[in-house]
Amino acid sequence: MLSYGLLICGAYLSVVLDTALAPAWTIGSAAPDLLALTALIWTTVGGRPRAYLGAAALGLLADLNATGRLGVSMASFALVAYCLASAQPQLARLPVWLKAAALAPAIAAQALAIGLIRKILGEIDMGLATMALRCLAVGAYTAAISLPPLMVSEWVRKPRWS
Repeated sequence: MLSYGLLICGAYLSVVLDTALAPAWTIGSAAPDLLALTALIWTTVGGRPRAYLGAAALGLLADLNATGRLGVSMASFALVAYCLASAQPQLARLPVWLKAAALAPAIAAQALAIGLIRKILGEIDMGLATMALRCLAVGAYTAAISLPPLMVSEWVRKPRWS
């Protein structure tokens, strides 16, 4: 079981990398969402019954790190993590590369929910098709870079040597 110390370290590292390296690793208009990745790894790997609450806390951290109203990312992170937590027993049996592939639609849905809420609130002005394509790209890009953290979380969770 992953500890809360790892969640705090992962959240800190995600925020630092998101703010420091975002311009460097943006491809087109898509950049990986490392805080969303941290939240969903926490939800799927930990095996906790209320892991979505940790994901909601990371969503609040994402709200504090972004411009706009508070609560939008927190609600989106919590909702997607809650839905993903129900599939956690099935995800636990999958190999790492399939777990990464399963995170792509979850992260895309999370980004789309944030975008739609911000559009409804009048904070962004973007067409729905453009928003959907950008969210799909963010989901795919984030899932592609999720393999190393997923591998590390598997190694921490299941020691190979006894």
